[in-house]
Amino acid sequence: MRSPAFYWKAACEFGSKGFTTADLAGCTCGVAYATVRNWIRAMRNEGELIVVGSVPSLAGKPKHVYAVKRPRAKGPGLRRPTSDGAYGLVTEQIWQTMRMLKGSWTTDELALASSTEEVVVLRNTVQRYVRSLVRAGIVHVVKPPIRTRRGSVSARYNLTRTGNTGPLPPKLLQADFVFDQNLQKIVGESEVRNGLV
Repeated sequence: MRSPAFYWKAACEFGSKGFTTADLAGCTCGVAYATVRNWIRAMRNEGELIVVGSVPSLAGKPKHVYAVKRPRAKGPGLRRPTSDGAYGLVTEQIWQTMRMLKGSWTTDELALASSTEEVVVLRNTVQRYVRSLVRAGIVHVVKPPIRTRRGSVSARYNLTRTGNTGPLPPKLLQADFVFDQNLQKIVGESEVRNGLV
């Protein structure tokens, strides 16, 4: 099982004794450890999971033990119906993954991390979305692409501090428009260019 709803249900079932990342990953029938770790990080950022202890690890660094702060049947982050349909779900997955990832990433890495068993995120979709967010100042180019004798090296990006305004993904209204649903306004260069300040 790879859905956030399943992770939430499993996390609640551990109860107050809590769970480690490895415990939760062991319930998911082969989901990548990093995917589960990213979900836990996102839930901690949202205040849904708390650290209740730690256990020793073979590497010597203690592992956190987490527990659900407010157990309930319907967990956070479940898909809400939108008028955007499938593309809306894809951009939501890209945006949430972008907010969870630490450090810089390529569009290939973002597409892979955003994909689930139910919805595969294509690299071209990520590239188009990221290009628009770069123009809007929401995403920053950390390292531009370069060409070498051995081939090309992909650009690396990260989400700017001011760009991470909330859980709703920015909408692409037109090719040159980015709409931030959290701030309820168009952001980036398009504000000035189209006189919509």
